[in-house]
Amino acid sequence: MCPMTIDLARAVALDIHPLGPTIGAEISDIDILFATNAQVAAIRTALTEHKVLVLRNQNLEDDQHLHFALRLGDGEPGEVDVLDSDDRLPVHGWRSDESFLVTPPAASIVRPVILPGLGGDTSWADGEAAYESLSDADRRLADGLIAVHDDGADRGPTRHPVVRVHPESGRRSLFVNPVYTSHIEGVSDDESRALLEVFYAHLTRPEHIVRHRWRLGDVVLWDARSTLRYVNRDYVGRRRMHCVNLCGEVPAGVRGGRRES
Repeated sequence: MCPMTIDLARAVALDIHPLGPTIGAEISDIDILFATNAQVAAIRTALTEHKVLVLRNQNLEDDQHLHFALRLGDGEPGEVDVLDSDDRLPVHGWRSDESFLVTPPAASIVRPVILPGLGGDTSWADGEAAYESLSDADRRLADGLIAVHDDGADRGPTRHPVVRVHPESGRRSLFVNPVYTSHIEGVSDDESRALLEVFYAHLTRPEHIVRHRWRLGDVVLWDARSTLRYVNRDYVGRRRMHCVNLCGEVPAGVRGGRRES
């Protein structure tokens, strides 16, 4: 984040209500259609701190959704991606958004367009809290590991550090997930599976998770560099979400190197 953005963020106070000790917050009394530059900068700062932000009663159209993403992120955001339960096979399990890419998204901004009567909640896991909950020995081990990510189709394999350093906060997080991480390099298959099981167990501890029940008019932002996401498939009926991803960077590890391939 550039110094000007930091200065703007300090110039305004948002009405922020944490949803958990380390992850999740709801921002009240703001209309992002009319947000000032200082408010947008403060939202970005809050996103880095809380990792998941909920804004209610926004009622955006696609062009407004894209415009907000352009103001919030660095570089051009992607197009509006339509996630419709009628059109695509669901992805099951905890995942880091598109971690199989060389430059995964920095963050995502999602709003519901059609919701089922019940179910379809989304949960996020805190990769930073998961890393901190490891033993000292496991943190030291994880700091030097490289994982391979693959979507099982035509994208990947891609190599990323198991521990990712956030480019804005400097905090470390576990950057592996059960859907796209295939294995850890440099160890046996058995050791790779055992290590990943340990990391996933810490990532999905209940105290590291926040869950959101969607309402029409919601806009939810999450920092894809430090979270995993899980969509409950417990609903009957149609679920249509519109998503815009913010441009990311090649994940950096603890030693400063970037391990993409």
